[in-house]
Amino acid sequence: MTPRVTVFLFCKNRARTIRRSVESVLAQTYQDIEYIIQDGASTDGTLEVLREYDDPRISLRSEPDSGPAAAFWQTLRRCGGDYVCACLSDEELLPDAVAEAVAALESDRNVAAVTRDTYLTDIDGRVVDTVKGRPFHLLAYMANRFCPHFSAATFRRTSLELAGLQTRDWNLDCGEFELWCRLALVGAISYLPGVASKYGQHDRQLSRIPANVSRLVQGRLRAIADLAAETGLFEGRSDLLQACRIGTVLSFADDLKHLGARREAVAFCLTVADESSRLPEPRLAALAVDGYIRIARGRRMDGDERTALDILEVAWRLMPSEASLACEIAQAYAADGRIDLAFDMYEAAIRLAPELLDVHWERGVLLERRGQIDEALESWRASDLRRDARRHSLYLAAALKSPGSTNESLLVLQQEWASYHTPREP
Repeated sequence: MTPRVTVFLFCKNRARTIRRSVESVLAQTYQDIEYIIQDGASTDGTLEVLREYDDPRISLRSEPDSGPAAAFWQTLRRCGGDYVCACLSDEELLPDAVAEAVAALESDRNVAAVTRDTYLTDIDGRVVDTVKGRPFHLLAYMANRFCPHFSAATFRRTSLELAGLQTRDWNLDCGEFELWCRLALVGAISYLPGVASKYGQHDRQLSRIPANVSRLVQGRLRAIADLAAETGLFEGRSDLLQACRIGTVLSFADDLKHLGARREAVAFCLTVADESSRLPEPRLAALAVDGYIRIARGRRMDGDERTALDILEVAWRLMPSEASLACEIAQAYAADGRIDLAFDMYEAAIRLAPELLDVHWERGVLLERRGQIDEALESWRASDLRRDARRHSLYLAAALKSPGSTNESLLVLQQEWASYHTPREP
C-alpha cells in the first residue's frame, strides 16, 4: 500500500493564478493524493474556478477566516495523509515533485521533512530565477541566514504531530518560521537537490507589504525567546541567542528598507540592543544615525567588535548618505586592521560632508601610521588645526619627519602654532 500524501492550499481572491496551482497538483505522477483546499470566502471568482474541477481527490471548503495566518493552521490541521506538502495559489509543483519526495522520506524513517530547490516566477508563472536549497541548520535558520522554500518541502505528518500540530497554540505572526524550528527539534530535515516547485514572487505577495514584514519580525523574535525558554536550546550560550536576534532584526530591516519602509527599518535596527526581545513602536528616523552609533559603541565597549560592525554596516546600507556613519565604520575597520576598507570609508565621508573636520583628522592619523607623512599633513591641515592645540602639536611633530621639511618651513609652522595657541595678554 502506498503512503497517502496530502497537498494543501489556502487562498482568498486569487482567481488570476489559481488554475496553474490546482492543475499542477492534479497532474502529479504520484496518484495517492488527498487535496485539501480552504477558500476564505473569495469574491473575485476564485471559488467558481475551484468548483470547476470535478476530481474525487479534492476536498474543498469555503468559509470566512481571520486572515492568512489563521487559514494556514486551519488548513494544515485538516491534512490526514502520511506526508504533507503545500502548493499555494501562486505556486506550482513540478510533475514528479510528490513522487520524488515520497521516495526520499520512505528511504529514511528518521527524516521529518525533505526540502528541495525551486524556480522563482513572476505573477503569471514565467520563470525568472532558480533558488538552490541547502542542508538545514537550525541556528542559521533562526538567524535568518537562509530560508527553505515551503513550496518545495514535504513533511512527515507524524513529525508534525510530535512538533505539536494539533495541540499547540501557534504563533500566528510567524507560523511557518515556528513550524520549521519546532520540527527541527523532533527530527532531521533533509535536503534533496533538484527543483520541485515554482514560487511566485510579485508585488501582490503578503511578504511585500511592510506592515506584514513588521509583524513577521515581531513574531519571530517572540518565537525565538519562547524556544529559548522552553527548550534550553541556548543554555549557557547567550551569544548564540543574541546572534539569532541580531541576524533576524538586521536582515528584515534591510528588507523593509528595500520596500521603502525606512522608518520601520530604522526602528528594528535600533532594537538590536534591546535584550527583552520586545520591539518599541516605530520611531521617527531623525536621530537614527546617532542611535546606531550609540548602540555600536556600546557593543565595542563590551568587546563585541563583530556585532558593532554588523550594526554599522546595516545602518550604512539603510542610510548611505550619512557621513558620520561612514567615519564610524572607517574607525571600526581601522581597529580591525582592514586599512584599505577604512580609507574607502573615510573618503566616502569626506565626499559626503567635507565640512566634518574631524573626518579629515582621522584620515590623517591613518595615513601617518602608514608612513605617508606628507599626505597625512595635508589631511590634517584640512581639519582646521586652529581648533585644537594638542592636534596642532602632533601635526608639528609629524612635520619633522617629512622629507620635504626644511628649517625655514618648520619655523613657519612653529610660528603659526604660536599665533593660534599662545595666550594673549589681556
